[in-house]
Amino acid sequence: MVAALDALDDRILRDIGLTRGEIHGVVYGYDDLELGMTPTPGAASGPLDQATLR
Repeated sequence: MVAALDALDDRILRDIGLTRGEIHGVVYGYDDLELGMTPTPGAASGPLDQATLR
């Protein structure tokens, strides 16, 4: 995970809300269960509306 984030350029890191100095803290702040999770279909879709949250 660290290598994948390190490979991104600074603009992409900024777009996802990270700085290069935060990579290790973010990666090692997650446990094995969280790192093993896979995205669900639709997770990358647009913002949720209030009806979806109910």
